[in-house]
Amino acid sequence: MVKLVDTRDLKSLGFCCASSSLASSIITSLLPKNYIAGGVRHSMVLLNILKYPDEKLKNPSETVVKFDNNIVKLINDMFETMYFNKAIGLAATQVDIHKQLIVIESSKTKVVLVNPVLLEGSGKDYSEEACLSIPNIVGFVVRTKSICIGTFDVKGYMYRIKANGILSICIQHEVEHLFGFLNIYR
Repeated sequence: MVKLVDTRDLKSLGFCCASSSLASSIITSLLPKNYIAGGVRHSMVLLNILKYPDEKLKNPSETVVKFDNNIVKLINDMFETMYFNKAIGLAATQVDIHKQLIVIESSKTKVVLVNPVLLEGSGKDYSEEACLSIPNIVGFVVRTKSICIGTFDVKGYMYRIKANGILSICIQHEVEHLFGFLNIYR
């Protein structure tokens, strides 16, 4: 079962825009450990997280071109892995799948970004960040305070998100993973 977020609640979550296409793109997945998608039963899997200094973390990711049940399964496995590791964001490159795919949970809202592109940003923010790929290390990073991202949803529909606060920071952190960049390289 997929539940869409009520767009009236988006401003409280750091989103600056709300439209019906945005609402259809921000999903809250309520799937159990076993779920049915496309008439096929699937089981969620905990994915192995690559750890620094694994060279595969430097590999840039490829654009997602096929939006199918395999992407839905990967997204759900990524959320499961993220929750198990008590994180708020995970890029596919961190689990050795070099596709431009990110999952984030901010304020109990699940966000999926496919092929995200930074369109604009303004201001500066200082962030204390941890990373699943660099365990037990916290870094202080300068980030853009407010951003606008162009991205696709799980069905291949394009939309934009304007974000600030923790959501903006998390998006920027995860997008860097897609290009093989870790915050310790700063």
